[in-house]
Amino acid sequence: FFSAAVLAFTSMPMIPTTSDPLTMLVLFALKAAAVGGVGTGSLHLIYRQHKRQQKFPKLHKTPDAALKAEYEQALAADRETSVAAFALGSAFGTMGAIPMLAHFGGAPFLRALQAAALASATMSPLYGLVATGNSKLVAKNPVRSALAATALAGGAVVGTQVLAHTAPEAAAALLREAGMTALVGGMAFDTYALMVHASNPVINPKVMLAEFIGTGALIFIGAGTGALGKAGLVGVAFAHGLVLSCFAYAYGHLSGVHINPAVTAGFLLAGRYDALQLTEDDANFAKGAISGVVNYWIPQCLGSIAAAGGLALCLSGQHTGLGATLLGADVSWLQGFTLETTMTFLLMNTILHTTDQYGSAGGMAPWAIGSTLTFCILMDGPLTGASLNPARTLGPNLFANVFWSTPNTIIYFTAPFLGAAIASMVWGGMATLQAPTKEE
Repeated sequence: FFSAAVLAFTSMPMIPTTSDPLTMLVLFALKAAAVGGVGTGSLHLIYRQHKRQQKFPKLHKTPDAALKAEYEQALAADRETSVAAFALGSAFGTMGAIPMLAHFGGAPFLRALQAAALASATMSPLYGLVATGNSKLVAKNPVRSALAATALAGGAVVGTQVLAHTAPEAAAALLREAGMTALVGGMAFDTYALMVHASNPVINPKVMLAEFIGTGALIFIGAGTGALGKAGLVGVAFAHGLVLSCFAYAYGHLSGVHINPAVTAGFLLAGRYDALQLTEDDANFAKGAISGVVNYWIPQCLGSIAAAGGLALCLSGQHTGLGATLLGADVSWLQGFTLETTMTFLLMNTILHTTDQYGSAGGMAPWAIGSTLTFCILMDGPLTGASLNPARTLGPNLFANVFWSTPNTIIYFTAPFLGAAIASMVWGGMATLQAPTKEE
């Protein structure tokens, strides 16, 4: 799942106006509460993880039973207090909805206050359920609580969308907004619960920051070059390739510079846990998956949205679609899916083979990777936009208002993962053939 903050950015510009019923205002306040909660709760977990690393710097190197017990006690306490931080952040988010509704939405202040109060009354029992009592649902069972939230939110989304098809226009709009609110709330809870589950040394703020900045730079420069439309296809291709190469040199030692959720998934499927910045003790699929989502996917998606928002601000009045990735007029769904899968395979193939222990690329690996992205865009750009990267599509397509309206969007969130998975299997087979035998 994407972070709740990802969808929050899509809903914030659509603040209900005074012509909307009170229910619409309440739904907006609920989304603001979800975003405030996941932001505050997650930041609290990251901060407490940093403090624990300072207090127990050599725990994984010199295991000690008493020290480990003390660490586990501190971890449990931090998880429980983060629930309070989540609730506090939600309260601030709800209060923040009041001036937004009043100033930007044009709603009367008392009406906005009433909506926030109803939203708070809706959320309070939920906080009591998960944060109090002997169970302390989130702190002790983060994965189960995330699965429950996913099931509830998914059911609400499907149910509201089905009902919206047969309802009158006004009711249908209300049902769709209710479904979107359930989706944002569910994703907020899922993201926070994953952060709780990962609140061990798996959380890596340096990786998060590097992936956020790197992905943002790729979108701002690459998509921005395409949005201006003055550099041509060659200019757009080189803009993307140069950003990837340069940031691989700049931040490669911090995060590996995936800046692409499909690349992160490819490393995970290939068992390349070193590329996920995991130590030997944490090198397993479960922790790799958590690291991939928390340290890579969420910052990548947020970086994409932040950069696209910056482009929308800086290029207002002169952009041409904000560099959104769309299929060409004569390109079918199957052709687009095949092209995106193939191009991502080529990119992931280069990444895996130039960064493993068998290759000889060494310091030239970033240029090889950037060059691969460049020639993929040169060929595929006119056909599919050559995304090869769900994060490359996410932000620009959201701010260009084509994310939900274009049925082909799903291609850019499925084909790259398939291409990366195929590349990881090919690399695994070749690595087996290259591995030294016992006789050697």
